[in-house]
Amino acid sequence: MLRRILLSLKKNWLLFIVITLFTSSIIWLEIILSTNRSQTTLNEVSNHLTTMADLKAVQIQNWRSERLIDGQTIQTDVAFSDDIHLLMQDRSDYQVIKKKLDRLRTILLDPNYSSILLIDGNGNEVLHVGEVDDKPRINVIDNIRVIDLTREIQISNLYRAANGTVRMDMITPIFQRGDQYQPILAYLVYIITPDVVLYPLIQSQSTTYNTGETLLVRKENNEVVYLNELRYKNGTALELKLPLSETQVPAVMAVNGITGIVNGNDYRSIPVMASIVPVEGTDWKLIAKIDMKEIYTPIRQQIVSTVIVVIFLIIIGVTSVIYLWRRSSASVTKGLSDSEKLRKNLEEKYSTLFNQANDAILLVDETGRILEANAQAVKMYGYTHNELINLSVSDLRDDSLKHKVPTDMEKVKNGSVNFFETTQKRKNGKLIQVDISSRYLSIDGKGVFQSMVRDVTEKKQAEENLRLSELALKKAQSVSHVGSWRWNLQTDKIELSDELFTIFDLQRQKEGLNFAEFEQNAIHPNDYERIRDIRLTAINEKRIFFFESKIVRPDGKEKYIRVEAGELVCNSEGQVLEVYGIAQDVTEMKAAERELRKSENLLQRIYDLLPVGLWITDKKGKLIRSNKMVKEIWGKD
Repeated sequence: MLRRILLSLKKNWLLFIVITLFTSSIIWLEIILSTNRSQTTLNEVSNHLTTMADLKAVQIQNWRSERLIDGQTIQTDVAFSDDIHLLMQDRSDYQVIKKKLDRLRTILLDPNYSSILLIDGNGNEVLHVGEVDDKPRINVIDNIRVIDLTREIQISNLYRAANGTVRMDMITPIFQRGDQYQPILAYLVYIITPDVVLYPLIQSQSTTYNTGETLLVRKENNEVVYLNELRYKNGTALELKLPLSETQVPAVMAVNGITGIVNGNDYRSIPVMASIVPVEGTDWKLIAKIDMKEIYTPIRQQIVSTVIVVIFLIIIGVTSVIYLWRRSSASVTKGLSDSEKLRKNLEEKYSTLFNQANDAILLVDETGRILEANAQAVKMYGYTHNELINLSVSDLRDDSLKHKVPTDMEKVKNGSVNFFETTQKRKNGKLIQVDISSRYLSIDGKGVFQSMVRDVTEKKQAEENLRLSELALKKAQSVSHVGSWRWNLQTDKIELSDELFTIFDLQRQKEGLNFAEFEQNAIHPNDYERIRDIRLTAINEKRIFFFESKIVRPDGKEKYIRVEAGELVCNSEGQVLEVYGIAQDVTEMKAAERELRKSENLLQRIYDLLPVGLWITDKKGKLIRSNKMVKEIWGKD
């Protein structure tokens, strides 16, 4: 038997070589294509997760901004402030109490809030609107002390209330006459219920993946805490905690400063791919994830399909080669018959690939009539196959763009355009955004357009939402004269937002800004050493820092800025790699403060020059202030 095989190989060695080379070529080609398809799938999932995480992070930032706007709106209401002033002087004034309760009840129409409390500087409750058992956190007095120093609205972190529900507090100082520079009269405590708006916002899915999930986490001591209810486990908000030693969990990676796309095991110990994004203005980290099993399912299906196709092609190829080899001496008529059979086999193979494609494929004649459409085209447009091949490509185009069809076909025909975007419509009239890749072919002497159509409606909508969010952020920074910055300690480069380029009167450079040169040139010489010491000390101690300084712009103009470093990103060894922060132009604020001091000094001089004795006492009759004439009359200070 072996001798027969060896003799056959010796006799037909050329045929053996041809078959071997043919088989090897097909196998290697399919391996390369399969690898590329797998990598493309992973890249698509990665891009999808990144877009989903970025959109959710922007939505949460907008939600926090809306809460601050609620607080600022009532904070600057002079009439409300005056009524609170009267109420704090006489807490039994029924008319004022009724008026304020009605005002606060209108605010409770917002589903974000369950209760609103008015408290004094000692944390004592003055008014209460909403759920009876709602109380501010025990350490609310600590927030009041911070507000007394910063005079800014404070939003607490998520916490579990005494009744077992998850809450947040927003504490808003109420100033006399609604003026931030006047004394604080009282404090409004908005008790926020995140399970009404915030949690549904986080959990809403903008993905076609069945296992897609978004969640919030933060670091607490040596653990990572899950802040919202999870899809696959109940009662997890502020209750589910994992030790930081479980470094394979994306949530642990997030609180350790890792951002972007990561692979690991989630809280169920199931392998996932995740995108990590920090939520600006908080210590929260947002994670969007998809199970690796779902990601690899289409890849495995592609591999199985590839193996089947390879085996099929090898069988077809080997059979064809052997057949042609043995029939090489046949007549010309017989040879033509063999070629016809091979052509039919290739047509069947092409038909199989044509109908299994993931994109819609249309064959169109030179008049625009649809000759053939695959199964994906039938699914995408909503027509039956028979209905579709009785239409023209103009029937699929948006009415306002039908006139462009002949021009697009001519450009494809002459080779000037092979890819373009347009708007088409389904059978039900719904418009869709599509990418079309088309080429002009000659089949049996007739011109035919082969077009591959991909629905990108959801992708375009996501890109537009992201663009609008970025534009809103840019406008907000411009109005408030606040910009963001990022300092990379590895490259010593600093990145500035557009507003900071305006504040510092700088031009963007292709090679980026060197931090040392930027600090040397921008900081006023009188402040340079002080600011440098603050920065170096904070970096060494791995803590955030802030300062105010005078800057000198290239045009020689001096400004005052307030700088705050809000986040330090460290590697696994604790070395600071990057610093994120904001800077605000406070030049106008400083000018206003100087004018206020001048006015106070002028009033004091006028006060001292009056020929009569004047003095001011507090409610208990204790002397607070007097002029020189009082001292002369009484004979003592």
